[in-house]
Amino acid sequence: MKLTECLDAGDPEGNVYATGLRGFIKAFDYKQGCFLKLNNSRLEMIANIDQDDLSQSELSVLYTFCEFFQSKNWIVDIDELRVKPLCMKA
Repeated sequence: MKLTECLDAGDPEGNVYATGLRGFIKAFDYKQGCFLKLNNSRLEMIANIDQDDLSQSELSVLYTFCEFFQSKNWIVDIDELRVKPLCMKA
């Protein structure tokens, strides 16, 4: 319901990624998050809500799994990835 309500409300600036991110954050009771997009072999932050910039080690792990993510369409919890990085194995 939280996701649907957020999507219905939209974003004041018309940013669909920010609207979707806000919906996911509310639906999962998170306080922060970001959406990343692989664009020409580079990860680009396309929406951000109270998320600090990702560290080089976080980016390195995400790049390692980019091909896997593209085939699985996963949502990654960065905090969980920090604590249990080996759980991301295919």
